[in-house]
Amino acid sequence: MAERCENLCSPWTNKVTECRIVLDRFHKGNHSWCLRHRPQVDPDHPDNIPLLQFRNSESCEQLNVWISGRTAAALNLTGARFGVYWHALFAEHNEWLEQCSAARRRRFQAGFLKRNPDKCESKSVG
Repeated sequence: MAERCENLCSPWTNKVTECRIVLDRFHKGNHSWCLRHRPQVDPDHPDNIPLLQFRNSESCEQLNVWISGRTAAALNLTGARFGVYWHALFAEHNEWLEQCSAARRRRFQAGFLKRNPDKCESKSVG
């Protein structure tokens, strides 16, 4: 549906066409049809490796659950209110993420965490 831009009204139509749809590694095993018929969505496709490198698929899943829990309230909103609703929610969510990051930094500085949360550890992909 997203690839065909079904049931979308502007300004969202342009945003969806600019998006790349890629399965995360967390769900790859459950989407055999997608992998057979839409090979471009495979997270191990060479075009997607740089896109997904150092990305935490589990945190993407958590964000998806967070969004899903708030979608019902947005379905009855007009286009302008829909945009404002999501803008406000994502601003609130980003603030919460910043507070969590600051708390992790404080725990690291106090010696309660072994790894520095601001350092990206390189991991082999694939």
